[in-house]
Amino acid sequence: MPDGSVKTQKSGIRMCKPDYRLLNQLLIILNYDNVEVVPISRKKKGRIYRSHIRELSHTDTSARRFINRHKHINLEGELRGRKRSMEDPLVIGRIIGEILDPFRSSVSLRVVYKNQYDVMNSCELKPSQIVNKPRVLIGGDDDLRVFYTLIVVNPDAPSPSHPCLKEYLHWLVTNIPATTAASFGHEIVEYESPRPTSGIHRIAFVLFRQLGRQIVHAPRWRHNFNTRDFAQVYNLGLPVAAVYFNCQRETGWGGRRA
Repeated sequence: MPDGSVKTQKSGIRMCKPDYRLLNQLLIILNYDNVEVVPISRKKKGRIYRSHIRELSHTDTSARRFINRHKHINLEGELRGRKRSMEDPLVIGRIIGEILDPFRSSVSLRVVYKNQYDVMNSCELKPSQIVNKPRVLIGGDDDLRVFYTLIVVNPDAPSPSHPCLKEYLHWLVTNIPATTAASFGHEIVEYESPRPTSGIHRIAFVLFRQLGRQIVHAPRWRHNFNTRDFAQVYNLGLPVAAVYFNCQRETGWGGRRA
């Protein structure tokens, strides 16, 4: 018998055992907070039937609406996509969720410190390695009429356990031509190197594609910046690329992330 199923003693019906935690997360994503998936037998793989759904509150019609609208949904396909997204390091690192909405990367973004430290998602860099602004290389179409905005923020300031200054803006560059580097753009807020004093901080580089060349006003202060609000104000839409690294004090080891 294949893994993930069990045969009952009475009826001999094979019971499917999918990841119900993921199934219920899928329902939440679809805005059916009042519904959950419960273990039952399924004759046709990947389809939802009435017996699959249990309504948590009998006074709410969420379950009935879900059944009527999604009774032929392919759960297996949805779950594969959901599992891939959950394996995304930006999701694991909570960059997507705390700072950004889910997006699909479509432009290459390379961040290099001191010409030797390539930033990879969830890698760790010490404050001494990130004193000077990095070299940020941007891909995209070979069209210099396309421009990008680069935002660098810290969602863990001043400490991951009490991030009352989140997001802290470390760098803001706009009007970066495609297939060039951040140095070719307009620096709105100059680079300030992260200097964490408590816990492990995430430093996120976020790239947006602009609708055209823009005039952007510098925020009044660096603390309590909001990437989502900024993107909405300047009609930037969803990000096209992002990468982050972890940073803690020079002599730090281990530390608290949240």
